[in-house]
Amino acid sequence: MHKLASDAIATLAEQTCKAEMRNYGPRFSGNPCGRPIYSAPEYDVQPVCIMHSKDPNKSGEEFQREFERILDEAEKTETEANFTGFIFVNSDFHGRAFNSACSFFRVEFSNQSNFIQATFNGDADFTLAKFAHAVSFTGAKFERHASFYGTKFGCDASFGLAKFAEDANFAASKFKQEATFVDCVFFQSASFREAIFGQRAEFGGAQFSQTADFNAAMFTQDANFRDVSFVGDARFSRAVFSQETLFRTARFSGAAVFRDTRFRHDLSTKPGLDFTDVKIEHPEKVEFYRTDLGQALFHNTDLSKVDFTLVQWRDRGRVQHYRWRRRWYCLRRFGAIRGRKVWLKRWELLSRLVRPRVYRLCLFDEDVALAGIPALRLPERQLAKHCLSDHLASTYRQVKQDYDVAADFRTTNDWRQLNTRMRRFYGRFGWAWAKLAWALRSPNMMSKRNYSLIAETYQQLKRNYDAKGDYWTAGHWHYGEMEMKRLHSRWSWRPLRWLDQHFSLVALYKYASAYGESYIIPLLWLVFFLAAFAFLYPVPGIEFNPPPGNISAWLGYVDWTTFFHTHPAEHPSGFWGMILHSLMTSISVAGFQRELRYVPSYPWGRMLALFELVLTTTLGGLFLLAIRRQFKRS
Repeated sequence: MHKLASDAIATLAEQTCKAEMRNYGPRFSGNPCGRPIYSAPEYDVQPVCIMHSKDPNKSGEEFQREFERILDEAEKTETEANFTGFIFVNSDFHGRAFNSACSFFRVEFSNQSNFIQATFNGDADFTLAKFAHAVSFTGAKFERHASFYGTKFGCDASFGLAKFAEDANFAASKFKQEATFVDCVFFQSASFREAIFGQRAEFGGAQFSQTADFNAAMFTQDANFRDVSFVGDARFSRAVFSQETLFRTARFSGAAVFRDTRFRHDLSTKPGLDFTDVKIEHPEKVEFYRTDLGQALFHNTDLSKVDFTLVQWRDRGRVQHYRWRRRWYCLRRFGAIRGRKVWLKRWELLSRLVRPRVYRLCLFDEDVALAGIPALRLPERQLAKHCLSDHLASTYRQVKQDYDVAADFRTTNDWRQLNTRMRRFYGRFGWAWAKLAWALRSPNMMSKRNYSLIAETYQQLKRNYDAKGDYWTAGHWHYGEMEMKRLHSRWSWRPLRWLDQHFSLVALYKYASAYGESYIIPLLWLVFFLAAFAFLYPVPGIEFNPPPGNISAWLGYVDWTTFFHTHPAEHPSGFWGMILHSLMTSISVAGFQRELRYVPSYPWGRMLALFELVLTTTLGGLFLLAIRRQFKRS
């Protein structure tokens, strides 16, 4: 009898599901499921119950009854509703309230999942779960701990307007498509450590009340943190942002750490980190360590106390090889231009080849336009009447998206590509292209860069590095600040603006000493002007001022041979002897010498002497100022 009973129990055990159910014990261990076997050998390698079967045609009603039973039992006994390893075919939980703790450990959702406005009053554990299709937790409420550790989202995942009352763990999760956390509220800490975002990540308007951990996270496409409020610490150490990272108008109330963070650094005209209009309550707690900020935007953000350590800034020399490629392209086109205004186009191409090779640190803000322009607003209903296919509608959306991007970051190439694409698309619609063409050519749309705003950013960086004692880097920011002041002009007419930018006092300051950052330039100018006046003084002539008892004479280009014939004691003689005597006169005038052997003649020679005295004194002062900046800056 005992043997028959044991055999019956063994046979019954073989006919039940052996899938392990996670319990409160070890993390990956548990008791067998024990439910009756569901026969689907073409989908299941090992016999399992209907809850663990991968059969897409299994009975939804029977599955739902068992699901409801587990929930009711968990609520009555105040235990966890264990759904470990379940395969959900239909998962519509719109507005559903889960009053007990729920474990969706290693659960697979084979179709679209709807958790819109769902409420989890207990712990919600989606550890290692898989969502094969789109899932939406829009407006969901997590009253207790929420864990999505290692969860795989095969399609779009939306957590917009969701609220997490306690810790939210998305560590090591993988988002294959777009991930949306717009206007989410995290009342406790939120962890996205080592998470992978395959497409665009949207966190716009989210609020992190405590620590936001994005350490070692990977963003392969754009990451949007616009208007995000970081009340606690924000950690982005070792995070990778392959495309644009938008922190515009974000707020940091605590510390923000960007250590070994990788931003876009492909030397393109597109921005990497957008840190504009950011409000920082404690700038000394914001740290950038060993990061590449060559394509970062910082205007309208207080950087005077932000910690920049071993940061790689944008260098105009870094894009030199791209300029050489561009020159080669222009040279190839130079001989191939035909048609009207051939030579004007050729001169335009030649002007593009003249690019100064300057190796100085600068901000990416110089390469984009900062003046705001209105967004594209076209009547989509009227456009739909003309659109005969979905392809045109999708093209319109792409054009609108490109326009919005170009509105924020307008570079020459961006506008040229956008203009070409819009011409192709809107060329068939006269009303649309006319409106758009007017907008693109409007002065408000194509306005110049806000140089005064960029100069303010340079000034903050200069104060920052001055306070740290890094005077070499502070000199680069001083140069950038003065360069923006030079380019800033109140004239709207292009010729007057060009004259103001290239011949103002600030422009002359640049040409003379690189805004006080170079002592070699004023020294070279000083040598040049001394040599130039050595050749200019013989034009009006220099008067020979001999010792008492000798006859004075006049020396110039006209009769230098007569002078040396009548004064054979003057050496050296000849033409170059005259130039040497004139050079000594030029040096004596610059050195404030009163008793000169050769004096500039009156009146034109004296006027040249006064002009030389002003130039050499100014250049000498700039030389001493540059020396002080380089070696005695305090």
